[in-house]
Amino acid sequence: MQTASLQRFSGYRTLIWFIGLALLLCATEAWIVQSHYFPQKPDLFSLGITLDIVLGLPTLYYVFVVHRKTLPAVTLVPVFVVALLLAGYILPTEHHTYLAYARQAVPLGEIVVVGFIVVQMRQVVRLFKELRSEYVYVIDAVEATFYRVFGKSLVISIVLTEFTLLYYSVFAWRKQFMSEHKSIAVFRYHTRGGYPAILGVLLLCVVVETAGLHVLVQQWSHLAAWILTALSVYSALWLCGDFNAMRLNPITLTQERLYLRTGLRWRADIDRANIAEIRVLTTADKRNIANKSSELYKALRITPMGDARLLLTFSQPTEIHGLFGIRKHTRYVALSVDDERRFLTALHDNSTTII
Repeated sequence: MQTASLQRFSGYRTLIWFIGLALLLCATEAWIVQSHYFPQKPDLFSLGITLDIVLGLPTLYYVFVVHRKTLPAVTLVPVFVVALLLAGYILPTEHHTYLAYARQAVPLGEIVVVGFIVVQMRQVVRLFKELRSEYVYVIDAVEATFYRVFGKSLVISIVLTEFTLLYYSVFAWRKQFMSEHKSIAVFRYHTRGGYPAILGVLLLCVVVETAGLHVLVQQWSHLAAWILTALSVYSALWLCGDFNAMRLNPITLTQERLYLRTGLRWRADIDRANIAEIRVLTTADKRNIANKSSELYKALRITPMGDARLLLTFSQPTEIHGLFGIRKHTRYVALSVDDERRFLTALHDNSTTII
């Protein structure tokens, strides 16, 4: 786990180095264009600036990002396109002669990208079919497939998060939870407390508030009004996606593992042998969870909404995964399920302590 964290930190550091050097290069080229030297030999400087930006930026990107396997080599194509745009912005329009030659390579880059996507997607589909039976949840198989094909990185984590949100918020309304695993116990956690009804009220509030806010703000700025509307639409999609993720990703239990899920928010795959205790939360427990000096203050609450009712204690710290690649380690998880008695009994049947 520590090695993975170091790898992610190293990946971020190389991206920061690239961005810093790219900004320095562009600032230097912009200064040259504005200096009194440029008009003296504009043709020579135009050639040099074009080469520096169009070839220099992709080279820096390759050295600091691709070569260190932070991102795949195919991402050089969009970086090259961005370099062309930057060069066009920095150089005066009348000195785009050499830049026009470089732009002729863009169609070739587009062909490379399309070819890469076609090849990779075929590989993704084939690998997904192979991995599907190994995972309880469809989305976990999708994630594992993408990580194997494209590698683990911050960019891939963000792309997967947004893909998951789009799938659950738009395309998953008629889907039902299905698993290829045998002897699996399923526990819902999203219906107790009337969460579906509360979600409906929240969505109605978002719609009404968005319409009113849009009309009000556009009196001062149309751009700001549409930005706020887009944010509201995204919030509504997130609420819908999170709800469908709860429906399609219930807490499940097999002979070997407990799979904890809370919509799009949290997930953890726990060895049953690592479960030291499961108990109903007492009033004293709830006070300790809120007390910074208590050990239970470190408990991670993974309920859809409202107070947790159960407390899981692990023998060893367990890794809990959140959105955008966030990871937390804890020995305590506070949760709720719709059918508490059946959940406690199922864990008890595997010699787990119940209080």
